[in-house]
Amino acid sequence: MADATENQIPPHPGQMPVTSRRVLMRTSEEPPVFVNSVEFSSMGMDVFMDLGVVPVESFNAALKLFREDPSKPAPVDFHVSFRFGMSVQSAMMMYQRLVQLIQTQTQLAKAADEATGEAALEKEQGS
Repeated sequence: MADATENQIPPHPGQMPVTSRRVLMRTSEEPPVFVNSVEFSSMGMDVFMDLGVVPVESFNAALKLFREDPSKPAPVDFHVSFRFGMSVQSAMMMYQRLVQLIQTQTQLAKAADEATGEAALEKEQGS
């Protein structure tokens, strides 16, 4: 069964407000597909995003070539799992949401570090 989560998308002036509902095509028991590389390209007003994996074996072979001759670029295989085409507007929306997510994660990590530091200081002062 697919999982669904709702997300309110803030409208730009003149746009229709909507609520998106994410429907995962995989079951909740299946692990997500792991991606360790992203490549972007464009053609006209379209942006293409390739998501995939650089296998460890390919990375190790490239590392060996680099050690032999650091002046030459070492090729790695990039196995594309998904290719997405989108408008520049969709790419900008993806960029904005990614920035918001990173800022939130950074703020949470900073708060956790501060809480951990305060707890350690209190423990040290209590000793």
